Amino acid sequence: MCVHNEVDPTWPSQLIDYLQTINTCFESMKLPCLDIGNPLDQQFLNSLHRQWVKFHLDNPKIIALLRLKNSELVTKFRGINKLLHKTEKMFSQCYLGQNEDQVINMHNPFHNALSFSTANLQLYYHDLGRNTFNKWINFDEVLDDGDTNDYVKLSADVQLNLGRSLQQQAPTNYLEWCQKHGLSSAPGRWVNLGNFVDLETQLTSYRELLMRNLHSDILLVQ
Repeated sequence: MCVHNEVDPTWPSQLIDYLQTINTCFESMKLPCLDIGNPLDQQFLNSLHRQWVKFHLDNPKIIALLRLKNSELVTKFRGINKLLHKTEKMFSQCYLGQNEDQVINMHNPFHNALSFSTANLQLYYHDLGRNTFNKWINFDEVLDDGDTNDYVKLSADVQLNLGRSLQQQAPTNYLEWCQKHGLSSAPGRWVNLGNFVDLETQLTSYRELLMRNLHSDILLVQ
């Protein structure tokens, strides 16, 4: 079941509402209007962001002018930029598999499966103890067998996001810390499951899919 969802369908629609209100005001002031497009299309959001910044630079007194007309216009004009960024960052969800209130987990058959890179689908840690990276982050110098747990079991804690995947290495000071504690390797942070196909070219479609599925029950079956 979905236990955390950052997708808010009101933000894209509110962005369009703000744009329409501001454009009506700009028309009355004989100022150029901002473009309106699909708020789930990242290329439109990128173009709108450039246009909004350029408008600011070309009209440095725009906030003062809008405030003279109505202070709400200032909120909406600034809100265009805020909602734009909220919309492009909101596509993140977490699904947790449970059976009789217990998190479903299984023995981890994969060795050296932990990674520091990010992916669109990841398994997050959901078990007793701390993994080694988490111990390092929290200044825990005791790496005993009872408390240290580097994904001995794989839990059904699936994290989904539509962000660009990142290829990352272990932090240098973490590597040094692991060596100091006699570890032969530096265990990673999480388990990556994979990335969405053609994410860059199909991003709008994936975002629309997540929006459509907001009120649908989604089951992840073993």
